[in-house]
Amino acid sequence: MLRANSQLAAIDKQISNEIARVISNLAAKTRVSEGRLASPSGTLSGAQAALAGNNAATVELNNLAQNNKTARSTCMNPI
Repeated sequence: MLRANSQLAAIDKQISNEIARVISNLAAKTRVSEGRLASPSGTLSGAQAALAGNNAATVELNNLAQNNKTARSTCMNPI
């Protein structure tokens, strides 16, 4: 009976060690995956900021073009 208990304790220890190894492996894979996700997320944020800036510049360009058209029209057709 003592030998059986000793063997059971050894098996329990092996199981605990294997569980710890699997958990450690999964944690490492999680860190790698998070790192891979961070790079595209940063790129996406940068692209979205650039797009917002470009949209504002486009609106300003359209306003300037309209002002130019109005000014040309006024110069070409004085009252």
